[in-house]
Amino acid sequence: MKATTLVLFFVCIPLLIKAQELELLDIHYSISPIQTSTSHEYIQQGSIKLRYPIIAGQRNQFLVGPTYDIMWVGKTINDHQALHGLSVQVAWQRKIRSNLSFSWLFTPGIYSDFKDIREEDFRFSTAFRMKHTLSEKTSIGFGIGYARQFFGNVLMPFLEIDWKINDRWSMSGLFPIRPKIEYLVTKRLTLGTQIQVDNSSSRLSSQYNESQIVQFKQWNAQLYADWKLYKNLYFSLIAGYVFRRKVQVFTKDTKVPWTLFTFPIGGERTAIRTIAANGYLLQAGLAIKLKRR
Repeated sequence: MKATTLVLFFVCIPLLIKAQELELLDIHYSISPIQTSTSHEYIQQGSIKLRYPIIAGQRNQFLVGPTYDIMWVGKTINDHQALHGLSVQVAWQRKIRSNLSFSWLFTPGIYSDFKDIREEDFRFSTAFRMKHTLSEKTSIGFGIGYARQFFGNVLMPFLEIDWKINDRWSMSGLFPIRPKIEYLVTKRLTLGTQIQVDNSSSRLSSQYNESQIVQFKQWNAQLYADWKLYKNLYFSLIAGYVFRRKVQVFTKDTKVPWTLFTFPIGGERTAIRTIAANGYLLQAGLAIKLKRR
């Protein structure tokens, strides 16, 4: 289940406050086939994300908003039952100097099958970032994301690059968890490619599934198109390939003390059920974005 998109967007941690853009609404749906030795299934994910700028000053920016995620992972893992996520994201950016800023992101939420919501269904993620503007076309930052997942602790250090190469080409994002390269075809159409990393978890019901943990982790490469439909309304279409994916169910007491990105320190734990299958990914979405000078 995405704690989101990241991460850790989680897990891909998106720092939602950008110098040029505020994304107020994001709605998307994705589907990816998974072929196992006994079945052909699909992972389906949907998300609705709202962000509202409480403070939008020159030195301080503060955004708050809810996110609802839903995922279906097939019969093998959860008998086609939906996994849900309901969270609230808080993002704050402070401009320390004209060329230096600090950002903080905090996302608490409930992630479960929603059959019997309990205290154990709660988890959170957070991220910190320092960013230095080198010129009008280039800035660089560094930071670290942390998620308290049901299976343990996840760390995602990252390097952020925002480089406008020329009037059409740009490179930006969080390396290695969400880097991207974009090409501006027209004022309304942008094409791009990016890598995305996800490592998140949901809790199954205590009454029916003994509070088992579903862990979802993957690395995927994407090609995307972003169209400006009308004023601040955008439509996106993504085609990608998941080149490293694993969906597993663990007992409630399974713990991995620390994980770096998607790699558990100390080795893998024994799962009750596992799907390890790569595959294609398709996603469509709508967003409302405010461009800022």
